[in-house]
Amino acid sequence: WEVFNLIFICLFQQVLLLAFVVPAVPAMQSEAPLNAMDLVATLLYGILLLGEAVADRQMYVFQTEKYRRKAAGEDMGPYARGFIETGLWAYSRHPNYFCEVSLWFAFYLFSIAATGQILNWTIWGAIFLAGLFLPPGASCDLTEAISLTKYPEYAEYQKRVNRFIPMPPKMYDVPDERQPLCPRDA
Repeated sequence: WEVFNLIFICLFQQVLLLAFVVPAVPAMQSEAPLNAMDLVATLLYGILLLGEAVADRQMYVFQTEKYRRKAAGEDMGPYARGFIETGLWAYSRHPNYFCEVSLWFAFYLFSIAATGQILNWTIWGAIFLAGLFLPPGASCDLTEAISLTKYPEYAEYQKRVNRFIPMPPKMYDVPDERQPLCPRDA
């Protein structure tokens, strides 16, 4: 475990963090004045940071109340399915992941503003982070697999709500007698 801690916890994560923030290097070395791209990067970064905080808070509140009700033996009500599907989670199954990955691409915009180059060497940190979440077998797939084994109704949620990029929920008929989560086509 000591070798694992040294390599993964200490070294790998430090290199990863440096890769994420490396777009600050050309921005700090640049003589260019602040420009519209800096404003766009700042606004996007702030919005995405807020979005991640909101998604994380919504999940925390949901899980806290779900386990409180379960421990108290109370009716589970909207928590009966076991997973959150309201708030930002109604538009993306992983809104926190979406905001986290997008946040570092927004941070990359600062290097574009400084260098004037749409593609430059500092993009690798954001690409690497996306690689931790999006490819087959990465974090999104892992959490999806866990949720499918824990919650039978998660498959229906997967059909209705986009996996990563927030989008309006898909419309469809609900096969059972519960109140539909999306309106039926008329």
